[in-house]
Amino acid sequence: MPIKLIPLIIIVSLAELPASWASEVYRYVDSQGNVIFTDQPPAGAERVIIDPAPPIRMKVPTLTEQRRSAEGQSRPATPTRYSQLEVITPAHNTTVGGGKAGVLIIELTSTPELAIDEGDTVTILINGKPEITNSTGMRHAITGLEPDVHEVQALIKRGDRTLIQSEVNRFLFLHE
Repeated sequence: MPIKLIPLIIIVSLAELPASWASEVYRYVDSQGNVIFTDQPPAGAERVIIDPAPPIRMKVPTLTEQRRSAEGQSRPATPTRYSQLEVITPAHNTTVGGGKAGVLIIELTSTPELAIDEGDTVTILINGKPEITNSTGMRHAITGLEPDVHEVQALIKRGDRTLIQSEVNRFLFLHE
């Protein structure tokens, strides 16, 4: 018999041992009053019955579930390579004339530049609602706004799902 088969035969032989042999434990109290548990039964030791551990059922995630997790649906947003995203026009807490059409020009800057090849796009929220979505530009005209105080926020998203970078909210007053 080749020597390479001996470890395999030993493993197979051990697997055939009864489960009760592996779970035999004995309990006794020694002369100093210590409670001892052992697999070697000394005189006067009582056998302790140990139930086998219950099986652990695990669900193996499907490829679709793994992709969802990788896309950030159950994790925080992916780390960004952007060090800056900023609304540079209009400035925070300024009064802006929008004319009768209620036009607001918003200009953004990011460092580094927007990674269009990676699927990054710009979203602009006015008062919490998306006015510009999936844009690859950094200068936008928003029309139809009423003269009032407006909250402006810019976001960079990857593939329309994962938030990559968010600019702090800006407030401005738009008048005619």
